[in-house]
Amino acid sequence: MMFLSEVARQTDTKVTLLTERIEKVTETDFDTVCARGFSGLKNLLKITADKSGYGVFLKGAKIEEEIREAQKLYDFTYELYPSKTDSSGHIITVSVERN
Repeated sequence: MMFLSEVARQTDTKVTLLTERIEKVTETDFDTVCARGFSGLKNLLKITADKSGYGVFLKGAKIEEEIREAQKLYDFTYELYPSKTDSSGHIITVSVERN
């Protein structure tokens, strides 16, 4: 959360960051779901479809496998970017149809 707060401050972007577990959040209308080391892509897509429709996730070396598995359950588009801090890491942005 400190990272996101700092990005928002440096970019002068208005954000609301929630610190509780996503399972306990009752609101269902967010611009973006963001997670790092939280869960597999399938679960992240379920949460994203329930809450926002758009997500940004930091993922590891097995992202291609996670994408293939998630494509069996969800219709989504994505863009994949290499991490600048971890040679095996990736950043994935996803758009998924909202439930």
